[in-house]
Amino acid sequence: MAKVCILGGGSWGIGLSVVLHKNGHEVTVWSAVPAEIQMLQENHEHKMLPGVKLPEDMIFTTDDKQAIEGKDLLVMAVASSYTRSTAHRISPLVAQGQKIVSVSKGIEEHTLMTQAQIIEDEIPQAQVAVLSGPTHAEEVSRGIPTTIVAGSKSKSCAEYVQNLFMNEVFRVYTSPDVLGIELGGALKNVVALAAGIADGLGYGDNTKAALITRGITEIARLGTAMGGNFETFCGLTGIGDLIVTCASMHSRNRRAGILIGQGKTYEEAMKEVQMVVEGVYSAKAAMELSKKYDVQLPIIEQVNEVLFDGKSADQAVKEVVKMEDGSIRIYYTDIIQGISSEDDMAGNRGTLCFSTWGRVYFGEQMPPDPYVTPDDAGGTTAYSCYGDPTLPEELQELDAARNNYWYINPKNGRAEVLLLKGEGDVEAPEEPLLTVSHNGAISCVVLAVMAIILAILAYRFRKHRGAPWLTHGAALAGCGCVSLLVVSGGQFVEFYGDYTAHVSNACILLIPMFLTAVCAIRLQKLKAQDKGL
Repeated sequence: MAKVCILGGGSWGIGLSVVLHKNGHEVTVWSAVPAEIQMLQENHEHKMLPGVKLPEDMIFTTDDKQAIEGKDLLVMAVASSYTRSTAHRISPLVAQGQKIVSVSKGIEEHTLMTQAQIIEDEIPQAQVAVLSGPTHAEEVSRGIPTTIVAGSKSKSCAEYVQNLFMNEVFRVYTSPDVLGIELGGALKNVVALAAGIADGLGYGDNTKAALITRGITEIARLGTAMGGNFETFCGLTGIGDLIVTCASMHSRNRRAGILIGQGKTYEEAMKEVQMVVEGVYSAKAAMELSKKYDVQLPIIEQVNEVLFDGKSADQAVKEVVKMEDGSIRIYYTDIIQGISSEDDMAGNRGTLCFSTWGRVYFGEQMPPDPYVTPDDAGGTTAYSCYGDPTLPEELQELDAARNNYWYINPKNGRAEVLLLKGEGDVEAPEEPLLTVSHNGAISCVVLAVMAIILAILAYRFRKHRGAPWLTHGAALAGCGCVSLLVVSGGQFVEFYGDYTAHVSNACILLIPMFLTAVCAIRLQKLKAQDKGL
């Protein structure tokens, strides 16, 4: 049996206290709000969890010393906006190596710290872990099957938390990716606000599915840029937590979003929900992080504009659908003012990365079946698209015959377009700076077809004096195809100019391969002639 203190008398802390008590641990609930402790002492029931009776032997207190000293585990369950003040308050009482697990979700607005980072900053002597996942206090407190993740830099600390909370209906996994766990938990609240806003506006499941799917993309993009593991955002603390928060009426963030979509301000929504809406506090911090790490977060950006800039919720949702990744943004010449030569452009990858041979595809969707090639040098992805697309009406007056330049921004992953109009000293180069091709694939196919045709002809005219030449020709074409396959590793998308290197290397491999094939053909012919073998 362990001695555990729940710091915070909210519904989530109380829900976890029920789990710990059922597991046989001695549980103390602490709150800085005397009225909250009085309610729990008198009713043994939290007002947000009606029908969930708390055990008589559970201790409720406002005394810091009684709550902290001698406890094996402290559960930091206060609202994220109070984590620092609470951690600062209890820090003198926390023993060296005492374990603290954070169960709150949020990012501090000014410091951009996660909850675990705040606790480590205020209580450096503690061992800090996090506990997060797709959970609602209403269900956890009633013993409904739940899965969650315990994360810590220390494997032993994560496993300790796992063992304390684990039971037949409360499954706990462990992970070392504390940052990824916390970012997934914090940022999903902002996306849940967007999903709620869409619900409040009367949009359907299609819209919500799009917001959830693109929302996790934004979360993962920022999270990986900050150092989190991509796999974390694909699991319980990423997509799992996002789904449950966006889909359930238990979610305070979704409920607040619905009210905002119906026309209320975020202050009015929070007052009606009667709970702290974490997504409101994390929204500003998320935008600061997006600027710091130069990552585009269209959904979160629009949520911020609705919350703090008075933007219409309906307009925001429509702009999210229009701006979301997969669309192509069009930029004009003024982006690259001062670039007067091809060399300047080539050296300015942050503004202009790659060009295409033809005209770019304009529209709301990515070009159909684009050729994709990673650039090891620049960390950028180049696309090459051919065809004669139909320009939007607003671009009809532009010269469609000029080359257009487009690229995938390596910093934010967005498909962006630069349209060169040739004004002043900014002219579109006659040739693309760099493009991609499938010359290797074409060569392999041609050589394979030639080998097959020559082999068929050699067999058809096997008694003709020219048959050996046909056989050797088939062998040469076949060896050429194989050598290209070996040199390219089967990756038939090359940067313009790389094909020459592929051919050169393939020819070096072709010579011994062809000679071996000729020897094999001669040996086979000799074997057929020597009846004594």
